[in-house]
Amino acid sequence: MIGGKEMLISRFECKKNNIEEELLILEQEYDIKLPGQYRRFLIKYNGGWTPKTEFKCGEESSDLRAFLGLGDVPYSIIKEVVMSDWIERQLFPIAVDSFGNYIAIGIYEKSGNIYFCDHEKNYKPTQIANTFKEFIDRCKSKKIGKILTMQEREQIMI
Repeated sequence: MIGGKEMLISRFECKKNNIEEELLILEQEYDIKLPGQYRRFLIKYNGGWTPKTEFKCGEESSDLRAFLGLGDVPYSIIKEVVMSDWIERQLFPIAVDSFGNYIAIGIYEKSGNIYFCDHEKNYKPTQIANTFKEFIDRCKSKKIGKILTMQEREQIMI
């Protein structure tokens, strides 16, 4: 599995349905196929809180409040955004920062690229990474208590 060495995440639990089912429904409804790295992340974590996490990609940097999830979760993909507006731009929103900006992943011809979408610039996308893994690797969390990073959790499971 992918994962930044230093990014903390507290996954969202979907109370109603299986995440894989929710994902298939979403992809069918909007006639999209999400890139594999992001799909695996979404199935494993269903988005989640990213406490004290920041990223810097070229000229862009910000905090990372949460990755969007599916179903009845605090930052639900469907509740947060008007999907048709994003799909038309060949983008799929995957995360939010504390300032109302989105991180999006490219779909169709832009497939897999990661973009910072600044709300003050009408969400004009600026490419910040070539892959989801590259973006995750640039996300860094400050240690808080005894919360383990994604990599530390995976090592314990192994």
